[in-house]
Amino acid sequence: MLMTIRFLKNLTEHLILHR
Repeated sequence: MLMTIRFLKNLTEHLILHR
């Protein structure tokens, strides 16, 4: 679960940075 949350957070951050 923690890994999934961390992965989702990383993906979101990457998307925001790619904005």
